[in-house]
Amino acid sequence: MGNSIIPTDPISTQFFPLFAQSMLMVFTWIYVVFSFLIIKQVNLMNRSLKTVFSPLFSVVAKIHLAIALGFAVIATTLSIVNLIEVFAVN
Repeated sequence: MGNSIIPTDPISTQFFPLFAQSMLMVFTWIYVVFSFLIIKQVNLMNRSLKTVFSPLFSVVAKIHLAIALGFAVIATTLSIVNLIEVFAVN
């Protein structure tokens, strides 16, 4: 059965998982940008409307950015390691 429609080489069988992983990595970095924009919006809000909770809002926004950035770095590192493993086999 050499003329099978289903690809058997490792590159073809790994295409969709690698594509999905790449898209998730792109969306993760877009979320980091969104997280940074939240900090800008919170700072703008704190300048225009001063409340007792203003410092708390700033801290929460910065923690949110740190967590998003941490997840993005971990996801990118794991994706690169996975790509190296997939292409090292060939």
